[in-house]
Amino acid sequence: MVAGRAKPGAKVRLAGADVTRTANDESRYRFTLRGWRPDDCKVTVTSAGKTAKGLVRGCDVAGPTGPAGPIGATGATGETGPTGPAGPPGAEGAGADLEILTAEVNINGTVAHTTTAAAGTTSSLSVSIYTLTFPRNVEECTFSVTPLNNLNMVASQVLTVINTDVAVGTTNISSHGLTQPAFYLTAYC
Repeated sequence: MVAGRAKPGAKVRLAGADVTRTANDESRYRFTLRGWRPDDCKVTVTSAGKTAKGLVRGCDVAGPTGPAGPIGATGATGETGPTGPAGPPGAEGAGADLEILTAEVNINGTVAHTTTAAAGTTSSLSVSIYTLTFPRNVEECTFSVTPLNNLNMVASQVLTVINTDVAVGTTNISSHGLTQPAFYLTAYC
């Protein structure tokens, strides 16, 4: 509470609280503001161009914030909760119906070995390009070509896949020329 005296009928303003009161016929005014307190415990009132200052009784100015205290110890681990219900079964993996077709090609372009799923023939279209014919369409398959004798720095790769035919090219890396190595072709379908 802030109270004082001023001329009867004079307007008195309490700075910081932005409120005004009118002095009564006995020249008294009073501000009763619940929960309001200036941070520095000082009050200023103005009336008719005059200013009066005072201190709030029982008010203490807050000191600076102290350093943070030490971090407390970690509490004990709680008990393990009950097991939740089983989730729905997952989708079948992509490898479940994976078909693997293989062919081993000799240096002269003939088929040395095939799996029963890859029965086919190989013929040399040109010096270092081979065409393997599979018993089914292999356009959606993924291929891997591995040279069987890589002493001559040979790179082998699938060039084209059209329906059942796969063209494999081989290149000698050291001479940048075509070569005739043996290779192993795997199709993952």
